[in-house]
Amino acid sequence: MTGMEVGMIVKDSLKALELYEKIFEVQRIEVTSFALGINEAVFVMYGGRFHLLDADPKYTIVTVKTHPLRIRKTKFRTPISLWDCKAQC
Repeated sequence: MTGMEVGMIVKDSLKALELYEKIFEVQRIEVTSFALGINEAVFVMYGGRFHLLDADPKYTIVTVKTHPLRIRKTKFRTPISLWDCKAQC
């Protein structure tokens, strides 16, 4: 493995990127400027690559706050996070 990318769904990826730029050393790779709900931002921070996506519930792209996670134990007794997707699963 030569690297990894962390994907995050946020309410507004452009505002989130602005905040990260104020706090951390961020190198922009790709940033869109469309309407809220279809933007994305890709950046590098301290050697790690990050990909922010705008939340859009109509395409089931949701944030943790709008769609909470639940923790469930596997048969190996290791806790894992699963989407609490109710009827959508």
